Amino acid sequence: MDIRTKLVFTLVAVALTAMLVFGVIANQTAEDQFRDRTALQLDGLAAFKEDAVTQVVAGWIDRVGLVTSRTTLRTSLEMMMEDSLPGQSERVARAQAQGDSLTVVEVDPERAANKHVTDRNDLFADRRTELYRWE
Repeated sequence: MDIRTKLVFTLVAVALTAMLVFGVIANQTAEDQFRDRTALQLDGLAAFKEDAVTQVVAGWIDRVGLVTSRTTLRTSLEMMMEDSLPGQSERVARAQAQGDSLTVVEVDPERAANKHVTDRNDLFADRRTELYRWE
């Protein structure tokens, strides 16, 4: 083998080695960038899903509060029917059976100012202001 052939093989070997080193470095860099971008995308997706879950939980809390207030209303109406004036019980029972309705009535201002609906409940004292939301 002459010197030219040896030089050609040496140059080819050096070029292949340089390309291999460059390929390994480029692959490592691309892998790191891919990992970083994937982590950012997953973080963004997690934040989006967290917001969605938070909205679902808030919706369920509102629904539970509505069910609780309906139950409380029904209990208050039942107590009022037990302790109320004759004739008032029938009106409350009709309103419960009919669902949503509109009735025009005359109001006695002195009775309207009294917020003690029954001996067991008071409209202002029974409020649960800790459940109010200020947004």
